[in-house]
Amino acid sequence: MIRACVVAGLVAAISVPTLAQDPAPPTLSPVGPWALEYDDTSCALSRNFGDAENPERLELRQYAPGTPFLGTVSSQRQPAEELKAHFRFLGTNAGSSRGASWSFESPGGGHGVSMKVYIGGPGNGTRLASEDAERDAYEQSIEELSIAGAFADDYILKVESMHAPLSAMRDCMIDLMSHFGLDGEAHRTLSQRAEIANLSQSWRSLRRELPKEVYAKYNAGLLPVLVFLDETGGVTGCRRLMPLGTDAEIASLCGALSKYTKFTPAKAAEGKPIKSLKVEGVYRVRTAATGG
Repeated sequence: MIRACVVAGLVAAISVPTLAQDPAPPTLSPVGPWALEYDDTSCALSRNFGDAENPERLELRQYAPGTPFLGTVSSQRQPAEELKAHFRFLGTNAGSSRGASWSFESPGGGHGVSMKVYIGGPGNGTRLASEDAERDAYEQSIEELSIAGAFADDYILKVESMHAPLSAMRDCMIDLMSHFGLDGEAHRTLSQRAEIANLSQSWRSLRRELPKEVYAKYNAGLLPVLVFLDETGGVTGCRRLMPLGTDAEIASLCGALSKYTKFTPAKAAEGKPIKSLKVEGVYRVRTAATGG
């Protein structure tokens, strides 16, 4: 099942004269509207850019609310000799990671590169209310996504205003949470999100108890998992969040989180504890644990 949303107007690429020796990367305009696809594990926005015959295809896939997108760009371009991908929304405060990317051969004979993409802004993607003036204005201002270090040539995708597609993605996330057996609508206006109550202790225990290679991936943000919690904050289940890590690594991490990590439950707008979820292993653990 596919839904599509259309954002207003296509904006042509603008050439800006520069005195620098290296020319500015070209800007590619969209070809057609955004499409929203979803299944029982994730939601994905996709859109084509550039040449209608041989477009650059962008996909932004999300597996849980408030998490970074798994961004994938497929292209007929030659891949970079040394992959150092860096996908970033321009003109925003969105953080980004360099180097944590992987490439693949596209079914049509081209090349693809995937990595995490952060939206930034108020709440960094965690605000799920239908209307939020500050968040909506920020999303309205996002117009370009830089694609660097992935292919032989860098370029910019003219994504135009991201508010409409991100709004559709939020609705999809609410539906996905309902599919998980949670109260999706209640999560739009939480008075308290599920959090780790013993962060430093949990971090030290995981570092001590996990196999070295599993902890290294977890600490680098390369072993994300989705932890399901009951009304008391007790762990009721755990599952892979993105297509990263082996089944054995995921099982090892989930077992350790259940044993050594204490969670405070999410609370609905009126303060009542509810079943919820907590994403772990998306961001660097050291940063979270030390506040640095």
